Amino acid sequence: MIYAPPFYLHGQAGRTLGPEGYSLEALGVLDASLTLRSLDADELRFTQRAKPGRVIPDDEQWLSLKDAAGVLLFAGICKRAFSYAERTYSFTVSNAYKGLLETPLLDAARAFVLYPARDLGALLLDILGRGISAGLPIAAPASMPGFYPVPKMAFRANSIAGALEDALKWDPSCVSRMSYAGTVQTLCFLTRGEAPETVIDLESDGHRATGVSLTPYPEARALAVSFAYARRDGDDVVLFLVQSAGDDTAEANRQLSLYLSGQERSDMLVSEALTTAQKAVAMAQASVDAVGASIDAAAASAQIPLTWSSLVTRDANLTAAVAAQPGFSMSPSGGFYATLYTGCNWNGPPWEYTDSMAIIALGLYTSGGAPATGWYPIEADAFTAGELAAAGATKETRYIRGDFYASRGTLDSNVGMAALQASASPGYAGYLTGWISGQAVSQADADSKWRKIQRYGCNLAVDAINMAPSAVAAAGKAAAAAGSSAFIERAEFVEAPPDLAANYFARQNWTPYKGEISLSPSAPSVPLPGDFVSVRGDEVPAEWHSMKVPVAETSIDLQTLAATVTIGPSPRMNFSSLVDRLRIPQEDNYEPG
Repeated sequence: MIYAPPFYLHGQAGRTLGPEGYSLEALGVLDASLTLRSLDADELRFTQRAKPGRVIPDDEQWLSLKDAAGVLLFAGICKRAFSYAERTYSFTVSNAYKGLLETPLLDAARAFVLYPARDLGALLLDILGRGISAGLPIAAPASMPGFYPVPKMAFRANSIAGALEDALKWDPSCVSRMSYAGTVQTLCFLTRGEAPETVIDLESDGHRATGVSLTPYPEARALAVSFAYARRDGDDVVLFLVQSAGDDTAEANRQLSLYLSGQERSDMLVSEALTTAQKAVAMAQASVDAVGASIDAAAASAQIPLTWSSLVTRDANLTAAVAAQPGFSMSPSGGFYATLYTGCNWNGPPWEYTDSMAIIALGLYTSGGAPATGWYPIEADAFTAGELAAAGATKETRYIRGDFYASRGTLDSNVGMAALQASASPGYAGYLTGWISGQAVSQADADSKWRKIQRYGCNLAVDAINMAPSAVAAAGKAAAAAGSSAFIERAEFVEAPPDLAANYFARQNWTPYKGEISLSPSAPSVPLPGDFVSVRGDEVPAEWHSMKVPVAETSIDLQTLAATVTIGPSPRMNFSSLVDRLRIPQEDNYEPG
């Protein structure tokens, strides 16, 4: 990064320091420094002497720092203090990462949050998303470096930042940098393997390094890594497994051996506790299965078929017709026109004329008469409101409309139809009489060809949903399983995802350094957090040429432009972070919670 003075402070409309911008000199700013950090809050610090007419920023107002070219270098909320003896205001301006440090990961209703084994990048984005959902002025990066699956993790009493830092202990090569390029600050993640190398060449006339002091810590680089863990095999067997990577013959103090789960993680692992947990898992799964079976059974009988047997008991007129004539039935129409010859001429052609009657197909319609395409008629109590909501289905009133019909001869009983015609509203029942085709002149069996086509129009209000009952059932079962998944997972051991040992070994298989690099004001570029630095020169240790070590912090004096670059792990991390986290005595994963 190249810094181009003079620098300007911009504030907010309606505050003492407005958005128009003032140079640091015009504001009488003293001792201004900008410190940028990996996995910690960036800070701008400065002092102002109290003076009549001088613009003094308000406490808790947003300030932005820009250079002479208008490039935004930093933004944050200021906190000021006043010293009466010196008549000075001291300001500390912190960026949005401070909000991550102060915002709880958990809401008030939960004691912990449990993430299943998943890709580390997805885990970081989910944790950061909780801060964004809480209203923090921060954005997730548009892309992430390549990560790998890590074991499930439980967080208690963590801040958003604390959870990010805990998760990143699975990748010692990853650092963060806050980007101020957009309208909202973006927290970016970078890894040693994918980030470009920043080289400081001490043989170059323009390097401007006034001091380089670095200490290697080869003991912080494990030559062998092993993760021991347990895995359930049914209800009664627990397998104890190990993943390893690196040199198994390395000396003991250069080996990293961690126990993710199993009896080594707790002295509370007794057979009674293990049996209880196994039974708890089985019971939870049985409950999920029972709920699923119940939902499947409801779905199987949820949809109302457009049949006589299904609709006859729902229509009072049809029920009365059956009561008047037991066994009375009609057929649902597929939609056609009934046609009969309604006159007979015995002295000429067989038929005088014909007549027809429209029979409307049964279907589901809206109140306005339009076909209710995509809707399914269901029993009123088929699904609960919660099941429909889980599936994203909507329930509304629709109408089953259409005709039933019956074809009867002279010898057929018409008691049921007579009752139906007497009870139905006008227009709902009707009939057509006449002779079918095939009647010849002077045939004696004329009555056998006579028919009465009887029609009844159905109009039933029913509940309908805009999703197939089978789809509602599938969503309901998924929701039921999800509701107990956390309980079931809580009763499972922490397992090492495939290749965890190999992946972790590769990400820490480089020599860490700690120290500082001092740069004069004329330095051509200043390394920042997120950069990985190598130092080259004829008289420096050969291993510095390709060390590619992370920048933890960069502090710049905005008056002189002298910079101090701190090399090493992020301020809130250390070389033994992963060991420290897994050493914390937490409830082991055999307990259901």
